[in-house]
This record gives sequence, C-alpha cells and structure tokens, in this order.
Amino acid sequence: MERDIRQDMHDYLPDYYAESVVVANLMDVEAAEFERLHVAIRDVTDQYSPETATWSLDRWEAIFGLTQNKYAPLTWDVLEENVATFDELEKYTWNELDVAPFVRQPDVDRRSAIKARMRGTGTATKEMIRSVVESYTNGTVEITEHNDRYAITIKFVSNVGIPPNYESAKAAVLEIIPAHIGVEFTNEYSLWQDVRKTTWGNLANYTWGDVKGGLWNA
Repeated sequence: MERDIRQDMHDYLPDYYAESVVVANLMDVEAAEFERLHVAIRDVTDQYSPETATWSLDRWEAIFGLTQNKYAPLTWDVLEENVATFDELEKYTWNELDVAPFVRQPDVDRRSAIKARMRGTGTATKEMIRSVVESYTNGTVEITEHNDRYAITIKFVSNVGIPPNYESAKAAVLEIIPAHIGVEFTNEYSLWQDVRKTTWGNLANYTWGDVKGGLWNA
C-alpha cells in the first residue's frame, strides 16, 4: 500500500492549522519533495539485489565476470523480436549495430545470468547444476547421473520445446561442470498423436517451430 505522505504530515499538525491556506500550500510542496526523495531511496535500495536491480546491472555483471552480457548477439531474430525498422537501422554503422539500444539484452535475462553465476560457485553438485539451469529457464529440470560413463542428462520437464535462455543455460553449465563429465540436454516436444487432436486449418497461424515446441492451442 502506497504511503500518503501529505496526509501523514497533516496528521502531525495541530488542528488549528487545518484551515490555513498557507500551511496547506507548504504541505503540498514539501510532500511532493518527500515523495521524490522516497522514490530515489527505493530506486537505490532496489540495486542491492539482482532480483530488482536496473541501472546497476552493469556493476553486478562486472562483479561476476559477465561484462559482455549487456547486448544480445546481433542476429536477424534479435532485430525481428525488437521490431527494428530499416529507418532505425540506417542511423548506425555495421559495427555500431552491436550496441544499438534495440539489441540490448532484456533485464530479466541479465538478472538470470547474474543469479546463475552467484549460484554456480563452489563444487558442481547435482543440486547446484539444477539451480543454475532453472535460474536461466524459469522452469523445472530433471538431472540424471550416469556414473558408469561419467555423464549427466539434463531434461527440461516443465517446457515443451526449447525453453527461454536455452543457449545461455547450456553455456553456464559447461562453465561450472568438471571437464571430464559429459553433458546431454534433452527437451520435450509435441508428438504426432498430440497434433492429430486438431486440424491443419486450426494450426494455420502457427509456425512449424510453434507446433513442434508445443506453443499452440488449437
């Protein structure tokens, strides 16, 4: 619940100020200033945790060696997702496109990378690997150990198809896991018997990737 600063100030005053126009004007001005101060304080305290950080994400990334995580790799998919028009592209040279505003990583992805790096310190246990992967994908994974062949299988069980930040999650796992341990990633996909429950006409507005990955409802 948002605090009503002006009302709080009013409640502290003696009753005989209630009808004073001068006092009312003073409270209006001072309450606005106090509100700006409170917003600034909240903004600063938000930076204390990667969960809520915004303008301090650069600093968090630097602390954990993620200084190159500010911008997404420049691909046609990135440009399409960010609805970059050719008029916008003309403002930049080819090299400048790598750091153009519309290819910035979403803050939620940057936070996921920071949290994964925080969780990925220490011995690479099964629970740590699960925690790291889930912090990237916001989903549930199952980890199966194959001790006879020095390998593990990481299966995404709450996502059908490729989960978000899939490549980043893979890179994070390969960075923290011992080099002699092999890693296999598996995903759930739609089966033909699932698709047979509908018609091709109902799927007309979906891509093949959407259908294969289960991102359809028809």
